[in-house]
Amino acid sequence: MEWIERGNIQILDIQLEDLRYIKTRMKKYSDLSMDLADASLMCIAERQGIERIISIDSDFSIYKTLKGKFLQNLLKI
Repeated sequence: MEWIERGNIQILDIQLEDLRYIKTRMKKYSDLSMDLADASLMCIAERQGIERIISIDSDFSIYKTLKGKFLQNLLKI
């Protein structure tokens, strides 16, 4: 919580208009069982122009943005 109070982490909301993107991405990656959390992270990353993430989820090496780019996972080994 202190990280948030110091401004080191920003909490972003999913907007109603984001649901279309999320549903589309979950359908595209349905064979991988993309879940709501993964699709939401992809959505926010694209909306905010975020290219680097920290995640223990290895699926982010498979998911691509609408521009065909991968998010750079800083925890990827």
